[in-house]
Amino acid sequence: MRHFHRWLLTVLFGLSLATRAQSDCPPAPKLAEGKPFKFIIPNGWTKEQKRACQLKPEDFWTAVQNGQRIEVRNALIIAPLTLTGQVDESGSRISLTNCVVEGPVDFSRVHFKGRIDLSGTTFMSRVSWDGATMDENVLMRGTIFRGHASFRDAKFGASLSADGARFREEADFSQVAVAGWASFRGATWRKRASFAGAQIRQAHFGGARFQGYARFLGAEFERTAIFESATFEQEADFTSARMRGDTHFKRAVFRGWARFSHAQFDADAEFERADFQYPIFREVSVGRDADFRKARFRGRAEFYRADIGADADFAQASFDDNATFAQAEVGGTGKFVAARFKRDADFSLTRFGSGVSLERARLHGGTVFRNSQMRTLMLGEGSERVRIYGTLDLHGCAYDALAPLEPPPAWKSLLIELRLICGTSWGGCDILRA
Repeated sequence: MRHFHRWLLTVLFGLSLATRAQSDCPPAPKLAEGKPFKFIIPNGWTKEQKRACQLKPEDFWTAVQNGQRIEVRNALIIAPLTLTGQVDESGSRISLTNCVVEGPVDFSRVHFKGRIDLSGTTFMSRVSWDGATMDENVLMRGTIFRGHASFRDAKFGASLSADGARFREEADFSQVAVAGWASFRGATWRKRASFAGAQIRQAHFGGARFQGYARFLGAEFERTAIFESATFEQEADFTSARMRGDTHFKRAVFRGWARFSHAQFDADAEFERADFQYPIFREVSVGRDADFRKARFRGRAEFYRADIGADADFAQASFDDNATFAQAEVGGTGKFVAARFKRDADFSLTRFGSGVSLERARLHGGTVFRNSQMRTLMLGEGSERVRIYGTLDLHGCAYDALAPLEPPPAWKSLLIELRLICGTSWGGCDILRA
């Protein structure tokens, strides 16, 4: 009997709390054209209190159809939000901030004509915006997606701001189109993130973190693309991507494969201080300068048949494994000042429109320039000279001048004839083989 009394008191107490919570609920939002649709839960309410004051999904869509300005804050929405194929003719401004949506959301093929703000809201289940069209700005700042999030083929007529957003499951932005800025600064993807085939006017992924596979295969950026300080924990695939404006990967970290094969950078490509595990820039195209100053290449670096319109700057870069630039085309100067090649480096059949700077570079393995072309090969002198601990092979190399211009006379004819040198200074050169 005593246990029964305790149970009864517990039930009655719970009912009283629920009744009190219901009595404290905000006034029901008005469903009338021209009236604002407001449903604001005070800060600090518990989940139980919010559960007693749920927002009805059907009221939400009715307000959209009425053209009402919608402001929902701190609310709990349990039932599914399904608006598939609907058209918001009125252009309602929708603000659904700091809410928790427990049911699945399906906005597939919905056409929203007004501004949307989902900042701070948590979506607990699957979210689908596939084929949706948003005419105005969409804000998802700090939004959390705990389930699968799909925006495949979605069209953003203005900007998409998702700074600090967190995607706990797979996120699919394949074929998405963004007419303005797509900003994901500081965003986190825990699993696979796909922007394959996306068409974005300007993008900002500064400080973003991709913990799963990041897929930008065939993506196109019309203007600036910023990935400064972004971290790619697994494979990053930019194969055949097109960057029409300046591209910034300064201080980006690639812990897996970094695939840029056949990618096209129409302007400058900046990778200063980037950290690569397995970089592949096979047949990449850069319209202007390629900046890899102070970059770190931990695994094999591949720039086979790369096409760089102006300078290729690898000053103070570090190559821990083999590097190949074979058959590359560099319109300007190949700058390897103070670079360090710990193993072999292959520049065979590479053409430089200007010269190659190797001052203060350290060549530990076999460095091969066989049959390459350049105007001037700058090896430095005195404290600026190149350090050759392995071999430097210039067999068949075509150049107009060596710098310094006056090596010891006894060696000059041999160097031109054999195209092969090794040593730490002109006086200490050793001819190894013809």
